[in-house]
Amino acid sequence: MPSQSKLILGAAVAGTVGALVYLNWALQRKGRSGKQGGDTIPPTCRRIQCPYVAATVTELFVHPVKSLRGYAVETAELTPTGIRYDREWIVVRRRDSKIMTIRELPCMVLLQATIAHGISKKGVALRFEPVPNHPLNAGRPAFVLDTVDSTDVTDSSQAPSLHDTTLSPSNFTEVNLWGMKGVVRHENRDVAKYISEFIQHHISNSGGGGNDDDEGDDENAKEINSKEEAKDGSSEVEPPYFLGRITTMRNPLENPKYRAGIPDPNQRVAMQDFTALQIISQDSLRDLERRVQEEEGNAAADPLYNVIQAERFRPNVVVSGNPAFDEDHWDEMEIMGPRHTAASEALQLTVTKLTTRCAIPTVFMDGTRHPKFQPTKYLREKHGAIHIPVRDLVGGAATTAPFVEAASSASYQPIFGLNVSVKNNTKMDGEGSTATTTISVGDAIIVTRRIDRTPCFGKKK
Repeated sequence: MPSQSKLILGAAVAGTVGALVYLNWALQRKGRSGKQGGDTIPPTCRRIQCPYVAATVTELFVHPVKSLRGYAVETAELTPTGIRYDREWIVVRRRDSKIMTIRELPCMVLLQATIAHGISKKGVALRFEPVPNHPLNAGRPAFVLDTVDSTDVTDSSQAPSLHDTTLSPSNFTEVNLWGMKGVVRHENRDVAKYISEFIQHHISNSGGGGNDDDEGDDENAKEINSKEEAKDGSSEVEPPYFLGRITTMRNPLENPKYRAGIPDPNQRVAMQDFTALQIISQDSLRDLERRVQEEEGNAAADPLYNVIQAERFRPNVVVSGNPAFDEDHWDEMEIMGPRHTAASEALQLTVTKLTTRCAIPTVFMDGTRHPKFQPTKYLREKHGAIHIPVRDLVGGAATTAPFVEAASSASYQPIFGLNVSVKNNTKMDGEGSTATTTISVGDAIIVTRRIDRTPCFGKKK
């Protein structure tokens, strides 16, 4: 237990941090540009002496199953691969081991997955619940998967693999996401059947919903009548989709175009796209929303038509208090809160890459898609980068290494948010301070290093 003096110091730190955040926020808002929707973003990098309090954490999200709806928490526990339970499970199409996401199946956002504490007999309970107030979810039941809590899931040297002789190879599948391979263990057939029936129900009654860049629901509709024999030799037909849990972590260094952005060659991730954490700014989101509304002319009768919820970007951390899109220039930062009694306990983060965006943010929280591909369309045109700033692995300096896929076609990649790696999240054995291993709503974001990344952006040609 901390001494009384440490508690008093912690309270003083919290009060000081809160005051600095407010003062910093007020000064920054006073100095914001009055330009309206037609200008290209981000603004020119401001000259600010580091370190400084840039923002506060306002929301935290955990997404246990990739592309299913997640849930908000007040405090999130960190593991070496990110927030505990975040994207440890994926939905996989059985016939070709394809990882299913909102891009192909927008209806996935209508099924929420949460960690249900205190009810598991095996280790961890994963609860699935259809989102209420949606007509296609009426009468559909919830489902609880009671499964083993793989405490060694973050240690690929101990986790089961395809070569584990104690389990049947049919219980494991190798998957590939963005050039980074991992191995998932199949959860039981009951949850596979539940998820498959949910997807098939929505495909059958929604008339599709895929986008031009992906195969969409039409291709997945073929799974409704698929007949695959059970791998255990029984007569029961295997569900077309199954739930897999990551057991062998993915190595970001396997993707050559991202290799320069990894500060730690030992870093591993679960089924996040690239890094352990993804951060977005609420101030940038509201500014983006205003710009999209101006471009669309506020023509929609439904006031929610142009509302952009943070969840559409699938972030872990949402911050506020910074000028819109100023986070594009953050490079190194710390997260500090009342529980920290010394600066050394602060969580140290490195921005490894600005986040490129795809079709997922165009899907509303009701499972429909924006007919004009917003906000991704606006980001590509007004906040696109042909060079994605990354960090040099050897020298530790930021660089504007070319983004391979975009450089050849000179097309701009839509940017929103930050892919972030944790530099000092090593106290996972219970022997040191736990302050380093958590993030809480209300924590301060202290930027310790900035980089002018404005030259990476430009108008679409």
